[in-house]
Amino acid sequence: MTKFLCVGQALCDLYLHPAGPEIFDGRQNHILDSIPVMGGGDANNGSIDLAKIGNEVAIATSLGRDIFGSQVLRLQQEAGVDTRFVTLRDDMPTAVHAILLSSETTRGNASLPGTAQALRREDIPDEAIAWADHVHMVSVLNLHGFDGEGTARAFALAKKHGKTTSMDLKKRIADVPDRMGLIEKTLENCDVFLPSHYEVEYLCGLTDPQEAARYFRRFGLKVFGCKLGAQGAYLTDYKEEVFQPSLYRGTPVDVIGAGDAFSSTFSCAWKRGYSLKDAAAI
Repeated sequence: MTKFLCVGQALCDLYLHPAGPEIFDGRQNHILDSIPVMGGGDANNGSIDLAKIGNEVAIATSLGRDIFGSQVLRLQQEAGVDTRFVTLRDDMPTAVHAILLSSETTRGNASLPGTAQALRREDIPDEAIAWADHVHMVSVLNLHGFDGEGTARAFALAKKHGKTTSMDLKKRIADVPDRMGLIEKTLENCDVFLPSHYEVEYLCGLTDPQEAARYFRRFGLKVFGCKLGAQGAYLTDYKEEVFQPSLYRGTPVDVIGAGDAFSSTFSCAWKRGYSLKDAAAI
């Protein structure tokens, strides 16, 4: 069984439904159907997805020592995720994302950044990297205390120990002057790179996935992929190319976590030796 280490953000998601503009009316108490308290964040989602499909999975992330952090930790453990590498902090709260879903399937968001952007290189023990067969690093670009030198050092250590690696991004809300500079050294030790189309454009201004693949080839990637939203995904191992259309049928209600699921399950299928086409359709 492959041992996966997921590195990145974990947070608490609060879903309020139905929660349209009338919730701010103020003339009456607005009754909700439910308020699910769930785990969220790229690393949280990826680790649980990997555990569900039969892998041994650990997560390295940061949570506050509070009720929201306890809930996220409990949900990870119930899903079979090893949480021994989670850092619990007293100096800041767990990140919380409040998602307001209306009956018309539109949504509003409000966030408390908390620990989600506070992950540091010291929160990723060398022991965790040594334990894993594959290091799946996500939330990159939005890890303000880890991006750049921190992520590069973690992946360099992984490759030194003979681990395979994969990386996914999360676009920063606040702009940074040298976007590629934050990930270039990390990419040099990355096997599978799976950004979304808008993250590729944010990084290098390219909108065509094939042009993007040529641009990122210089880093020695084994696989480059570009998530294309409702259009599916583009993937190449620089020997063949695959345009995988979306397999979903119906009207989506909420796509939170879809990209996380694709990145983690594709990396798992690739690690298991699936063909590019078969791994893309997992």
